[in-house]
Amino acid sequence: MPAIRKFLKEIIEPWLDGTFNKNSFLYDGEGGGVVTKQKSKDSGADFGFGVYNDHHYNLGYFLYGIAVLAKIDPAWGRKYKPQAYSLVADFMNLGRRSNSNYTRLRCFDLYKLHSWAGGLTEFADGRNQESTSEAVNAYYSAALMGLAYGDTQLIATGSTLAALEIHAAQMLGIHVLPLSPITEALFSDVGYVKELVEWTLPNLNRKGVGEGWKGFIYAMEGTYDKESALQKVRSLKVFDDGNSMNNLLWWIHSRGDVEEEFGPGKQCWFGHYCH
Repeated sequence: MPAIRKFLKEIIEPWLDGTFNKNSFLYDGEGGGVVTKQKSKDSGADFGFGVYNDHHYNLGYFLYGIAVLAKIDPAWGRKYKPQAYSLVADFMNLGRRSNSNYTRLRCFDLYKLHSWAGGLTEFADGRNQESTSEAVNAYYSAALMGLAYGDTQLIATGSTLAALEIHAAQMLGIHVLPLSPITEALFSDVGYVKELVEWTLPNLNRKGVGEGWKGFIYAMEGTYDKESALQKVRSLKVFDDGNSMNNLLWWIHSRGDVEEEFGPGKQCWFGHYCH
């Protein structure tokens, strides 16, 4: 645990206290949100963060790390609570006041009941939600942060938006990364997972398919065939950003016996997200 605390502090603190020389978060009064220092040089930097692209995707990763730190180190959580809640407010502000510092639900579409990733830029195909799984991760991470801080409203809001994102993703198209506990709710239909993996596996040997992407397919295979997935995972040498051998081994070894525990069809060890 001390090693995890040290690692997360070294990575997250410079962003929150402005000591990261290469980049850091700034408040943008014009857009009513958080942007990065690099915006002053290039509005397209950090995946277009300066023009409000992908805000829920990117900030979700920070919230996950903050939630872990606030849980294992409450003193740290209290110290950085204002900064942490500023990141949440950037894309999850529910305030109705006209003088609010942040836009209300920046990314989430209350009519479509899912988020959009595009900010102030225009895409040839219209608005986009290029990573449904990262959208789920964003609201899931906010709920985890609420748990760490004992904030029932944030837990409820994050859980509700995560559930809506999961429902939309399962209807319109699912992505995998990042691989985390909420992934099992997103991919709770084992029959669909098996069909998807069997369709994908033959294509993994095609030219240009990197090992980093293979790890996610093998993780999905581990949902219904642990041994086959473990054999494939142990042969990997490269992992996608945010993934690792440890993460893949945790995922596969934590899969239960689907038929025995849940019966045919669906599986989810996080029942409150599946119903």
